[in-house]
Amino acid sequence: MGQFVDLDGQVFYRISEYEEMSPFLMSVPSDTDLWMFLASGGGLAAGRVDADGSLFPYETVDRLHNGHHFTGPCTVLLIEPGGIGDTVRWEPFAEAGKEDPSIERAIYKNTTGNQVIFEELHRGLAMGFRYRWAASDDLGWVRTATLTNSGDQARQIRVMDGLRNLLPHGAPLALYQQASNLVDAYKRTEIDDASGLGIFSLTSAISDKAEAGEMLRANVVWSLGLENPRYHLSLGALADFRAGRVVSGERDLRGARGNYLVSSRISLDANTSTRWHLIADSALDHVEVSTLRGRIVK
Repeated sequence: MGQFVDLDGQVFYRISEYEEMSPFLMSVPSDTDLWMFLASGGGLAAGRVDADGSLFPYETVDRLHNGHHFTGPCTVLLIEPGGIGDTVRWEPFAEAGKEDPSIERAIYKNTTGNQVIFEELHRGLAMGFRYRWAASDDLGWVRTATLTNSGDQARQIRVMDGLRNLLPHGAPLALYQQASNLVDAYKRTEIDDASGLGIFSLTSAISDKAEAGEMLRANVVWSLGLENPRYHLSLGALADFRAGRVVSGERDLRGARGNYLVSSRISLDANTSTRWHLIADSALDHVEVSTLRGRIVK
């Protein structure tokens, strides 16, 4: 069930069929102030410095094990098998996949301990999907997704990939854990048209005092590698995509939990793969957001 393997020039320990094991928790350390706690089901808490700098709700272990249902990575693929027949929907790491004998799953962690990879192979479709979490001091947490077509026919694929239930910066941990609906009312999520940068902020500091209070930092997410992407902020877009309906892009979401979802079309030749990235960081001020935007646009 477990063995050391070489992958992308590194040595990883691979655990196959991990979904048959009892849920377990991993830490993904870094040599900076970035931290991550990651459940084997995919639920996670991650951020910078401490719990108040979290990108996702900072939860106890039992809640992290269930968190993959509504927090963190989510991928939906609509695949046309050889351009013939009905479109096939594949959701890597979904609960339904546990009962599918054509699906194989594995978790990898490198010997240094600072990278974790989730992998799902769909033998029926002759395709594979893998994503990796790794820390970058300069950029934040980087999730790299790789989609592989190991069949002998080209595939046309619609993909929606992203992160759910992202937090704005500045919501105190205790308040979020005790009154999450109140925090939701102060949330604002917006997309910068030029860069595709998602900005997660509070409309004001949360206070019961009759005084103005600005929150001058934000969490951010952006993507790289998907052609002609469209950006979506609500889970309604995810439901429409699953149903095969046309999904419009979104620029602004207020008073609700924020998500960063990217949709695109991919043409994947036989025995080839494609790769894209989602990058998330915490507590950027106005100057840092503007600088990051400029780097993305170039």
